[in-house]
Amino acid sequence: MASGTAQNVYDDSTFFNEYGKLPRSQQGLAGAPEWSALRQMTSTIFETIAFWISAAEQGASYIRGVDVADKMIAKAREMTIQPASAGRFAYEIQDLESIVLESAAYDLVFSSLALYYIEDLDRLFRQIYACLNPEGGRLVFSVEHPVMTAPVDPPAEWIKVESGGLQRTVWPLNSYSDEGVRLTDWLYHRMTDTYVTLLLQCRFELTGLREGVSSMDDVASHLEWERKRHRPNFLLVSAKVAPKA
Repeated sequence: MASGTAQNVYDDSTFFNEYGKLPRSQQGLAGAPEWSALRQMTSTIFETIAFWISAAEQGASYIRGVDVADKMIAKAREMTIQPASAGRFAYEIQDLESIVLESAAYDLVFSSLALYYIEDLDRLFRQIYACLNPEGGRLVFSVEHPVMTAPVDPPAEWIKVESGGLQRTVWPLNSYSDEGVRLTDWLYHRMTDTYVTLLLQCRFELTGLREGVSSMDDVASHLEWERKRHRPNFLLVSAKVAPKA
């Protein structure tokens, strides 16, 4: 693995095609278990492409999308570029490990399920902080919850255990405190407090932290999400540029 190079599995045709079969890819917001919680953090979000569309519909004057994968950028262009949107969307193939962002140029930075591919997250957070509007610019991001990325032998599966004569379904968690690359060779595991500490060190003000557990109302509409209430699938974080003293 090359240090300082963003992990990119989405240009692998097999991976990209399988990702496209997921409920979140085919159903958009309705197929995303964490949407209910994430929606409370900001009025315009979810999956990156869905977010760009939503932001445009709600009046965003300029939307810049970046991704390291050619296939993801091509899909974004296919879904959003129309004559009526000319000039509002800009898409670029960029490596988040080395990206340089314009100072004070954006009101909101959003990232969906991407930051655990980044080795030097501290550098990226500092770039984001500098590029945000100093008068309340915001960062909102989602990552797979650390209890999902922690196991050292993925894919971890649900297991059955007996306790007190009862059989329970549990999620096997190990090596939570051992941060770093996992055997998948394409993601980095970090603890929850590491994400928060890096933000605070970059002078962000934390405004929200949610563990994306599906509500009972969500489960009633999506019975396949019932297991997700046994453990959090996602970590959802919002922060803003701290006011100057």
